[in-house]
Amino acid sequence: MRLQGHSARPARFSTVQLDLADHKLTLKAGKSRFNLQTLPAQDFPTMNVAENTSAAFAQSQETLKHGFHRCSTAWRCKTSAF
Repeated sequence: MRLQGHSARPARFSTVQLDLADHKLTLKAGKSRFNLQTLPAQDFPTMNVAENTSAAFAQSQETLKHGFHRCSTAWRCKTSAF
C-alpha cells in the first residue's frame, strides 16, 4: 500500500501527534512527519458541541491499514479520471 508516496510499514511507535495551524495539519509519529492541507472551518456547517469535549480512540494496526488502503484506492480512482 502506498500513501502520498510513502510505503505503509508496521508502526514502531505508540503515539501519534496532530497539530493544526493556519489550515495545515501536521501529523507526527516516531521519526515520521506529514504535512496535510485542510479546509477552513467556515466552509462546513455548524454543529452543536458540548463544552470541554475531548476525544480519544484506539485502533488496531490492521483496521487502520485497511482504512488507509480504501482512501488511497479512492484517491487513485479519482485522479486517474483526469
